[in-house]
Amino acid sequence: MKIKNSKLDIVSSSVSTKEESLFETGDSNVGKFTIQLLSVESKEEAEEYAEPFVAASYVVVINKASVPGKGIWYRVGIGLFDSQNEAKDYLEKEKQLFRGKKYLINQIK
Repeated sequence: MKIKNSKLDIVSSSVSTKEESLFETGDSNVGKFTIQLLSVESKEEAEEYAEPFVAASYVVVINKASVPGKGIWYRVGIGLFDSQNEAKDYLEKEKQLFRGKKYLINQIK
């Protein structure tokens, strides 16, 4: 089962108190979880990494986060889940997608 969506969902995430949304998505994603695959300093690099997942109709989330002492970073994640357990269940169902990739489950704040 894939989580399908044809667009790139770019939202704000939080590891510090200063955050900016790349695109306004409202508060509906706050508190949800995503499976983070990449964190880079370049928005363009994040979007380039995300493109194959977008083309395959996965929900792709790019979080722009201000990391203390490091500046702005862009985090690429797959899926939006209501709980950490839902994200873990998805990881189990889609083992092939995540095989050989490092990832973590991240909450959008």
